[in-house]
Amino acid sequence: FTGDDAARMKLYKKLRFQSFIAGTVGYSLYYVCRTSLNVVKKPILESGALDATQLGIIGSALLFAYAIGKFVNGFLSDHSNIKRFMAAGLCVSAVANLLVGALGFANGGGMVGNMTLFIVFAEMWGVNGWSQSMGAPPAIIALSRYAINGWGVLFLQEVKGYSLATATQVISVNALLGIVGTVFSGWLSDTLFHGRRNVLAFGFGVLNTVALCLFLYSGDSMFVNLLSMVLFGMAIGVLICFLGGLMAIDIVPREATGAALGIVGMASYVGAGLQDIVSGWLINSGKTVTDGVTTYDFDTAIVFWIAASALSFI
Repeated sequence: FTGDDAARMKLYKKLRFQSFIAGTVGYSLYYVCRTSLNVVKKPILESGALDATQLGIIGSALLFAYAIGKFVNGFLSDHSNIKRFMAAGLCVSAVANLLVGALGFANGGGMVGNMTLFIVFAEMWGVNGWSQSMGAPPAIIALSRYAINGWGVLFLQEVKGYSLATATQVISVNALLGIVGTVFSGWLSDTLFHGRRNVLAFGFGVLNTVALCLFLYSGDSMFVNLLSMVLFGMAIGVLICFLGGLMAIDIVPREATGAALGIVGMASYVGAGLQDIVSGWLINSGKTVTDGVTTYDFDTAIVFWIAASALSFI
């Protein structure tokens, strides 16, 4: 670039803003393809196509594949055209979602048996997890977090009597506020805490646990549940930014940022995958059938989630 310093700075700020918007919007679209299973768990359970234990294993297939993929793709993204890399992953994820939908339709028509549905569903969701991992390193968690994202909709339906639409809207609040927490977390730590992100991570870790308890034990009040998701989302947004990679990126050379994020991501999503298996098993063990009506007891799963959240900030 041959312009003067002012012109170069103007161009730099423009490109930086474009990168910020592209990363935020692009990664938000990734989440659309990552969390689609969560809103259909109740009808899947009611149809008898799969049980909660199987749904937990299927969810973990995505998270385990995501963990490994985040590690591998973190290294690859350091040496790739990140625009094409991110777009390719999103395309594969969309195709995997379409195939899963088609598979469910075939099962409803009696063309696919339940065991076949379970195996192929898990395989496709694993492919989706791998492609999802192609979005995180270019966009530079948590046992935390995926318990609510993965099972929160079903929890609100089963325990608090919410409709699917209302339950989905309540849970979506935490994702929206997570964006706010993520956007302002770096600025907040740099400006007020002089880069000591561990202080904020601890504080928001405590807030995350308090918000989780409020959500799980607050009853069916819409206001209180929305408030809990606002607090939970903001806390998770900060923790995702810090623990999901920023604290690791701070201490590595620029050319290794994708690799650092990949290593941290692999560890966090192995934990998230184990959570899905354990949560599914605990929820399924609390299943009772009375007069043909199936209900689920979340008490043991709730203790597991809160204990994990408290242990994480400790």
